[in-house]
Parts: sequence; structure tokens; C-alpha cells
Amino acid sequence: MAIGDGFDSRKTPYWENKCEHFPDTYMGSINFPTVYDKKHITVKYDIYIYEDKSENCQHICIRYGKEVNEYMSVGNISQFIRASEMNSDYRKVLDFLRSKGKFCFEKNKNG
Repeated sequence: MAIGDGFDSRKTPYWENKCEHFPDTYMGSINFPTVYDKKHITVKYDIYIYEDKSENCQHICIRYGKEVNEYMSVGNISQFIRASEMNSDYRKVLDFLRSKGKFCFEKNKNG
């Protein structure tokens, strides 16, 4: 059942989790119509937020297909927010994430 602007209330991803993220990192899925290569298609994204221990911050992974390499990983949340200013698909993902929770700033421990 879809809610809002293509946001999906499904409990399981569209695509197999080939990135092997932990199940609790799955935030949900979105779908929306678009034009690709002059064809009308429906894009389906599964969205994961996971902790990168080496950077001590969260990253976003967007899976869009069944193949191992069919995902987008923009980087940490700050980088993703900046990228969403230039990419309408990322903006849709950002709107979805805003509908699910909030983003918080945390000061670095050494600065």
C-alpha cells in the first residue's frame, strides 16, 4: 500500500539485499513514475541507512535492482543531503526519510 508521494508502507524490500545490510537498517521503499531512455517506467528504490564504524557516521544505500551492482551509495548523510540538491531521485529519497524520522547534528568528539 503506497502512502504520500510514492512512499511505500511495505515491510519488506522490493529487491534482494545483495549489499547484506542488517535487516534493521531497512528504512522502507519508494516508487515513482519517470522517463528513462524515452520509455515510461516505474522506479522502485529500497532505502537503507547503516553505520560506518570507520567514519563514525551513517551512510545511505539505495538499491534499485536485483543485480549485485544495482545500488547507489552517495556517502554519508551530509553528502547525500548536498547531492539531493542536484538530483531529483535523491530528493525523493530525502523526502521519504524526512517523513520517517529526523536528521540530527552531532559534534565531533575531538572538535
